[in-house]
Amino acid sequence: MGTVTVQLLAETVFQESCGFANVEDKTPLTPQTQFRVGSITKEFTAAAILLLQQDGKLAVQDPIATYIDNLPIPGRTATLHQLLTHTSGIPGSNYDTALSRRALIDLAAAEPLRFPPGSKFEHTNIGYMLLEMLIEKVSQLPYEQFVQTRLFDTAEMRDSSFDETGLSGDRFVKAQPAHPTAIWSADGFYSTAGDLLKWTTALGNGSLLTSRSAAQFIRHYPETQYRGNYFGYGVAVSHTAGPTLHLNVGAPACFYSLILNYPAQELSVVLLSNVDVDVTGKSSWYRAFEVAKFYGQFQ
Repeated sequence: MGTVTVQLLAETVFQESCGFANVEDKTPLTPQTQFRVGSITKEFTAAAILLLQQDGKLAVQDPIATYIDNLPIPGRTATLHQLLTHTSGIPGSNYDTALSRRALIDLAAAEPLRFPPGSKFEHTNIGYMLLEMLIEKVSQLPYEQFVQTRLFDTAEMRDSSFDETGLSGDRFVKAQPAHPTAIWSADGFYSTAGDLLKWTTALGNGSLLTSRSAAQFIRHYPETQYRGNYFGYGVAVSHTAGPTLHLNVGAPACFYSLILNYPAQELSVVLLSNVDVDVTGKSSWYRAFEVAKFYGQFQ
């Protein structure tokens, strides 16, 4: 099933796990069970870009081609901001995740732009792969090492890392093998509920990003409007159901991960699950929002 952790006013007020990490040997889930977090990985990539901007090594309004030469894809003029907000127009969201980075980019190169850069929103993993390539070039470090040293170590996230093998280990939730190295910086990390709470706390307390960078991270950009919601950098911003909500959902193979952060209420809910629908027919999404409503005392 899964694990849920709730933080309210900087205190952990609820932490519970139920079900099995491995149904074959009846290994119980615990708050320390590691899950693949899917698209929550995009938050790490976005924060890495903002750190490099703070270091004076890039600017988010620069075209990606400023840093990566001879990109064989449409949209070389797309800016880092447009890649971060899924408004670049570069195609290629749902290719087979067993493909290599080079193969994915070559596939995107064979397609025309979906729309002029900056004109509308459309989710794509390719954009975050390009940002990974930029991070490696500018920092002169492997992407996963940069994230580990500049983000995870700073936030004291000791149970999070890059899933290099794509296979379940002793502490992973068992699922069908998947190979995250095709979409590294968009989908390739694992974590725990506790570590993801540390992540949201570090984003808000200034230990990772300056106040200017943090504002860029969670700002809702008008061109990203989608079904009444907006996107910041790697995170969605919603004003449609109750108080302002910053959220992210990851759904890698057989897993479901969700971060709900209500800044005005100082409330964060992290749900990690190895099923999408429980035995009552309720989705993980529904359960997470029910928990948030209870602790936030809003409808």
